[in-house]
Amino acid sequence: MRPELHHDALFYGSAGDFVDSLLPFVRDGLERDEHVMVVTSPNNLGIIGDALGTDTEYATAHSAEWYSKPAQTIDRYRRVMEHALSSGKPGLRIVGEVDFGTTDIEHAEWKRYESVLNVAFGGQPAWVVCPYNTRNLAPELVESASRSHPSAFHGKEHSKSHHFVEPANMVGPLPLPTGGQLLGELEVGESLQPVREFVTRTSQQAGLSKPSTEDMCLVVNEIATNGMRHGLPPVKLQAWLDDENLVYDVSDFGPGPQNPFAGFIPPKVSEGDGMGLWLSRLLADRLEITSGDEGTSIRASMSTSSG
Repeated sequence: MRPELHHDALFYGSAGDFVDSLLPFVRDGLERDEHVMVVTSPNNLGIIGDALGTDTEYATAHSAEWYSKPAQTIDRYRRVMEHALSSGKPGLRIVGEVDFGTTDIEHAEWKRYESVLNVAFGGQPAWVVCPYNTRNLAPELVESASRSHPSAFHGKEHSKSHHFVEPANMVGPLPLPTGGQLLGELEVGESLQPVREFVTRTSQQAGLSKPSTEDMCLVVNEIATNGMRHGLPPVKLQAWLDDENLVYDVSDFGPGPQNPFAGFIPPKVSEGDGMGLWLSRLLADRLEITSGDEGTSIRASMSTSSG
């Protein structure tokens, strides 16, 4: 296994292209006793399984289930990697076909995820190949692969991408609007008890379930703590409700996190800070950080259907 991450796109237009391109990659990993995992559609899992035979052992998962939220997916791969390496495997081979969802914001989220992956697992003994179905995916999603992957397979041909963009330039925030009904606002003080009471009340008002309400209490508490520790007063909290989402906006007059990947990647224990934003991304449906001349805004949203 190569001593560092290799992250490739794979462009395919038919089932034959898919299996012909990936079969040598998977077989080579198995022959090297690497941990092999294939995450794709049920149909493609069947194609790979038929080609490899029933006696071949490797891990599988369905894309629609595995690619739920970017932070959760990164965490899942991180756990797979840690387990494989701690059990003596020399490295990993992963086929990861992203489920990009159906909405514009989902497309933007998963394009950003593909770029962040280069940093999240940089330096790890892993080779990740991300298939892109050129027949079914929107052209702009296919085009984005050349910007988020340092190299790519076109059939069996492998080459560097001339359009690759450094991840730090691809992780800008996605807009989470605060339109709709304003449920309330609060200026955050030294005690965070009023914050938890505010979130509990507004989450119940929005119809969230008890588990989702507890998650949002933790998320907003972490964000408010971050604003109090690292931002500039006043720290303000607002809650907005539209037809689909409950959005909490925590703002202050500070410059915001200096790390462009804050919250995307689990911090090391030695780093101290950063765990709150990471946990918040895991729990909230979406979390976005926007900084500018007027300060910093961190918005966390939860779908009202979660209730």
